[in-house]
Amino acid sequence: MSLSDLAVRAASLAQRFQRIRSRTLGLCVGFSAEDMMVQSMPDASPAKWHLAHTTWFFEQFLLGRDPAWRPRHPEWHYLFNSYYQTVGPMHARPRRGLLSRPSLDEVLDYRRRIEEAVAARLHAGLDEAGEAIVELGLQHEQQHQELLLTDIQHALWCHPLHPAYDEAFDGFAPAALRGNPKARQEWAVQHLKWAASASKNLGIKAHATFSGSLAWPFIYPFPQRPAGLVTTAPDWLRAVGRIPDPFLAKPAAAAG
Repeated sequence: MSLSDLAVRAASLAQRFQRIRSRTLGLCVGFSAEDMMVQSMPDASPAKWHLAHTTWFFEQFLLGRDPAWRPRHPEWHYLFNSYYQTVGPMHARPRRGLLSRPSLDEVLDYRRRIEEAVAARLHAGLDEAGEAIVELGLQHEQQHQELLLTDIQHALWCHPLHPAYDEAFDGFAPAALRGNPKARQEWAVQHLKWAASASKNLGIKAHATFSGSLAWPFIYPFPQRPAGLVTTAPDWLRAVGRIPDPFLAKPAAAAG
């Protein structure tokens, strides 16, 4: 690969890094600091924690490769680790809602500083392993975007006044359904039904919450094998669930 090709690839990765990280913050527009600290059940996490954890990932696994890197708050490692047992202990998941400190402002500043450091590394040029870590971190960030949305939806649902949260979910629906909350909700419910049916047909005792969860054993460790499996996972899910797809089905060909 030529130097110019490497430069183009690095620039593309840097642009995706900024776009995906900005998308996470965009999902939080309109939330108060109090909203972002709520943990409505043990299996959920506060939005503030998601913002910090996804930032910790880049600090721990990319910036931490440099022996000269010194975390400004090394004690946060314990707070924002999540099941990465090989790199140290972690704060208990059911107690994340008790983390009133660091504040939301401090977490946002943490994101800004780490993003600047990652951007500098990307500009200077990363080796192949470094680029792979950034790519994995972006996939991880997008996974937590889904989790953040799910967790905050449950928190708002638990509120007796049932405050609404709608617009951000458009980005997760097919383009043809965006701007149509009723159709988007029907699409989302259908995906849960596919996951439930596929879980039953596979003999799984617990329900797979996300349709892509059933494909996870086939894409870990990253990169996914075969490439594109996550994109095609819903097709596979429908086949396993033996449920037709009313949203993506093509019109039947006219009889000759």
